[in-house]
Amino acid sequence: MPMNKDTNQREYDKFSGTTPENTAIRVVNSDGSAVGGGGIYNLTLPTYTTGNGVVAQYDINGSARVVEQYAAGYEVNTGTGYARMRQPCTYTNLIADTAVLSGTGFFYGFICNSTSAGTVRFWDNTAGSGTVITNVITPAAGSVYVFPAIAIGTGIHADITGTIDLTVLYAAT
Repeated sequence: MPMNKDTNQREYDKFSGTTPENTAIRVVNSDGSAVGGGGIYNLTLPTYTTGNGVVAQYDINGSARVVEQYAAGYEVNTGTGYARMRQPCTYTNLIADTAVLSGTGFFYGFICNSTSAGTVRFWDNTAGSGTVITNVITPAAGSVYVFPAIAIGTGIHADITGTIDLTVLYAAT
């Protein structure tokens, strides 16, 4: 079987399995020595149980895959060198103090739709007390405030002063 070369001049070949979702890949150096372990292409992430061997996962082009790449919403930005995750979330529009979420979840941020000198403070609670998520913010109208997924233990409460219209982004767990 003819060998192909990658950009590092390592040779590789693909051994077809019985289905396109089950194609093994072996990479070797020019002297025939193996580079890393073998791997397999799976359309979906396999489920392993105790005692099963774990096989490296590759995409259809032979590039290594990580678990997150099997997740819904994963997107590879071709040519950019990075990947982006889309996180589905719930939203609530509010103009006054509101308990946005009761219980555990994740806080992703908010959108300031309009304001007239309004401010907001977010609490990890169902009332305006307890653990502060963000201190007082004076957002600009039309601004989007995105946070890394902040784990919430009790709830999300928005404490508003002045005139402000917000859309809060979150997910319950």
